[in-house]
Amino acid sequence: MKLLPRKVPLTIVTILALVLGLGVWAIHYRAKRAWANYKKQLIAAGEKLTVEELIPTPVARDQNGADIFLKAVALMNVREGLLGSNSPPAMRMVAPGKAMIGWAQPNIRDYYQGKTTNTWSEAEAAIAELSEALGFLQQMIDRPALDFRLNYQQGFSLPLPNLVETKKAVQRLSAAAICDLTRGTKRE
Repeated sequence: MKLLPRKVPLTIVTILALVLGLGVWAIHYRAKRAWANYKKQLIAAGEKLTVEELIPTPVARDQNGADIFLKAVALMNVREGLLGSNSPPAMRMVAPGKAMIGWAQPNIRDYYQGKTTNTWSEAEAAIAELSEALGFLQQMIDRPALDFRLNYQQGFSLPLPNLVETKKAVQRLSAAAICDLTRGTKRE
């Protein structure tokens, strides 16, 4: 059987397309098989791969400190004042590998803006205004778990409304600890 000169290029293109298609299919199948084998290894090692497996178990009401935390944060949101604008720093880097201890300084200074200076007595007065909120946070020792009942099924669109409050509580607790260090006492 003799091929016509017009059919030779068409035959070559068809054969090349088939070879290319088989190559792409083989690469895809190999990658898919490697992923399935890796997934089996992870599951055998005890890894959790689905959102349902990663969702924490709900905390019992008598162990959940979220309500206490939210009460404390509500009391902290009354007024920003000194702690919102010029909170005492724990430390400040002054050179590579060197830090200035914040609580050992004679006054509280905002080194980033360079103009604001407060006294330790002003900081202690601001902490005293938060004494009720800090008392609530100390009650959380009896209820150490925080469960805000988040819907983890929402994935990356999950709203996290408690992050701002958590940061604010940490900043206020840090300021209280630094003031205690300045006085040389420990908050009971």
